[in-house]
Amino acid sequence: MKTLVLLLSAGCTVMVNGKPHHLGGSDPAATTPGTTPVATTTNPAAPGAPTPTPTTPGAPAAPAVPGQVITVDATLTSTPVIATVGQVAFDSRFSKQFGNGNSPDCGSEMTSRPIASLDLKQPMESLEVTVSGGSNDGFVLAYGKSLWFACTQTIGSLPSISKLKEGWQPGRYDIYAVTRYAGKAHQPFEVEVVDTSKPAAWPAKLKTITIAGKLATPMFVEVTTQPGRRKLRAERGGWGCEKDALPNDPDLALAIERPIPGLVVRPLPSATPVVLRRELREGKKPDKGCPTSGNGREGPSYHADHELHFDHEDEGTFGISLGTADASHPTTVTLMIFDKSTKLDALAPFPYTPTTDSIAERWLGNQFPQLDLDELDIHREYSRAELAAKVFALAPKTAFVYSKLDLDKDLANGPSDAFPTKNEALLVIGINREQINVMAADGLRYTVKDTHLLLAPDGTAVVPSAPRALHKLDIGSATSLLPPSGKALATARAKRVAAKEACVDRVWAPYGRQIPTYTHPAGVDIVIVESPATRRIKDAGNDAVDRQCGTAQADEKQTEVDRVKMVAEIEKARAKLLVQATAAWR
Repeated sequence: MKTLVLLLSAGCTVMVNGKPHHLGGSDPAATTPGTTPVATTTNPAAPGAPTPTPTTPGAPAAPAVPGQVITVDATLTSTPVIATVGQVAFDSRFSKQFGNGNSPDCGSEMTSRPIASLDLKQPMESLEVTVSGGSNDGFVLAYGKSLWFACTQTIGSLPSISKLKEGWQPGRYDIYAVTRYAGKAHQPFEVEVVDTSKPAAWPAKLKTITIAGKLATPMFVEVTTQPGRRKLRAERGGWGCEKDALPNDPDLALAIERPIPGLVVRPLPSATPVVLRRELREGKKPDKGCPTSGNGREGPSYHADHELHFDHEDEGTFGISLGTADASHPTTVTLMIFDKSTKLDALAPFPYTPTTDSIAERWLGNQFPQLDLDELDIHREYSRAELAAKVFALAPKTAFVYSKLDLDKDLANGPSDAFPTKNEALLVIGINREQINVMAADGLRYTVKDTHLLLAPDGTAVVPSAPRALHKLDIGSATSLLPPSGKALATARAKRVAAKEACVDRVWAPYGRQIPTYTHPAGVDIVIVESPATRRIKDAGNDAVDRQCGTAQADEKQTEVDRVKMVAEIEKARAKLLVQATAAWR
């Protein structure tokens, strides 16, 4: 069997058979080598592991050929080391290897040779060994004539041996894989070694970003993933991190000197999605894990699947590590750091290039990660129409999709009776399965099926030469959409409305005082029958209001006059915005 020696060092990645490896396990009950060895079952993933059972096998001396050799000395830390063993065959039985003693609870079929051997250079107070592979039934640890067994009883757990009563002694410990059901298949194994009592020190030159208070503007930090990243079990790599390859040491340290409400570390779009791990070693609750996004509705539309959100009590120095599903390819990511009070620049573009031919990759949030896409709804106010035009003008051509054909009311929904034409450039605002919300150059938003859109025009791309007419606006919407040039119309109307209301209050007052009032206990319903006298008072008051203040019909007529004037101003402004939005397309 090939012998491989691994020398442990803090903060480094250990390569075994050309691959990076990790360690895992827990602190099981264990025994001291001696004349009466003990079988030990360790189940770090499931509480309530079986209690040790004594056994007295007639163990032979250590075999002449060790397994893969892992050299262990005082440099061992909590940074895990993993030796990968090739295809292992269960070609022997416990009774054949160790005589007629008790076989372990994890089975009697085992390997004829050690799959790995620990070479301890000095006594060790704390050492943890975990073996994974096959059905994870267990393993035998042999030291001279002493044996220990680590057996699992539940699916999903891994066998592990931790502290020995009198410590780990210098010399060679051999590890044999054991199983209940061997079969004929050969299985790959991994042997993990770690000292959980000695956290690995972070690098002295680790880049540190200090957050002393609220951020007026966002911070941007560019990070390239480290080589030698590897996937670790949650017990070692951190909760929620086991599916991604992460480095041993953080990529940077974030020193939060005081709690910052709404503090977020967000990776901006990248060709390779990344996961962020946060690690806090100080304080009463050390924590290490990879949280998923806390997709709050406030702030920009863009959120990463994995980003770090700090709450109002978080402070101290946090290690931040970047990982990816595939460790073989490095990637560079920009992290945006901001808090609840930070003023974001909605129009700041981000140089993101779609990596796949999909409409989802064209989503506008990837290009403008500081923008709330709901702010592009031009029906709310004119400033949003201005913003929509600026976004359309700034968006790179790689962000656009195109209408596959001339759309109509059967193919699209929108705020106009006119629809985008074939090859018209559109921006993807939202995605709901096959329904795509797109924005045209005139600021109108349509819902279109994905099969009616193209990633590249079928010919020459087009944009509208004039803004499409909106569905009829009521007076409230028209007032909100008025450009600065039309504010005089809104002011004049507001004065007329205020004058009318004041007139009505003044004229109606003497009549209102003549109408009887009623009181009744809470929770008691009463029926009021209007008397002929009360009816005459109300009619007289209404007639007086119509004569002195104007009729409701006259108000409606004036409202329509105001609305038409406002719509004319709005359309003139929309035409100017369209020119700005499409300048690069002309």
